[in-house]
Amino acid sequence: MLNVLLMLIGTAFLIGCGGGGGGPVYSGGGTSPATHLRSPLPGDTYNYTLSGKLQGIGTNVSYSFTGTLMLGFSQADYNGASVLLRNIAYTLNLSNGQTLAFNGQEIDSSDSSGDVIALARVQNGTVDPLNPSIIAAPAVWSNALSIDQQTTTSSGISEVDSFTVVGTENVSTALGTFACWKINYISNASSSSDVNETIWYAPEMGDAPIKLSGTITAVANDGNTYTITLNAILTSTNVPIS
Repeated sequence: MLNVLLMLIGTAFLIGCGGGGGGPVYSGGGTSPATHLRSPLPGDTYNYTLSGKLQGIGTNVSYSFTGTLMLGFSQADYNGASVLLRNIAYTLNLSNGQTLAFNGQEIDSSDSSGDVIALARVQNGTVDPLNPSIIAAPAVWSNALSIDQQTTTSSGISEVDSFTVVGTENVSTALGTFACWKINYISNASSSSDVNETIWYAPEMGDAPIKLSGTITAVANDGNTYTITLNAILTSTNVPIS
């Protein structure tokens, strides 16, 4: 019954703050967020801790969870061109003792401006192209950044996305403190799913968030509506820290 929600958690990283802590502030040696994206490279890996709550609206389903997520990039061939494969793998440990796991992929490329472009998603070995392709991460960042876009998958699901900078904020992690752009991301799909997230990006670290917090709502295949509140924070990466 939870397959839709599991997929949406992965999608949150396929579009793809924090308190306490001292330590250095990373962003090209300054205290303001970087303005240019480090292009993702094959071999880049990011690890996150997850926490949150799963609730079924009008049901007795209400579980807290913890977990881990890995986001990594590898090289692949798509329609005769060399592209990047964005790989997501995560495990959730629910308070009822159940363990849930998900693996997903997205096929990405870069356009002439340096924007990271999402070309297709891959689930269970099936490639689902996006028409048109959409921006997964912009090359240039500023306070004025706002992106509205719409796409349709080959399976007929339409998505409307909004990606807007709402401020800047320092995010404390186990790796240190990052100067980040604070993003409001909203996605509505014809499959009766909605995503509303705040995402913190440090562009010099590549196309991967430093922190994420949001709500995911979807109608699952049992006909019930479920909501996940999700929190994620970066714990380790092999990407050099500026």
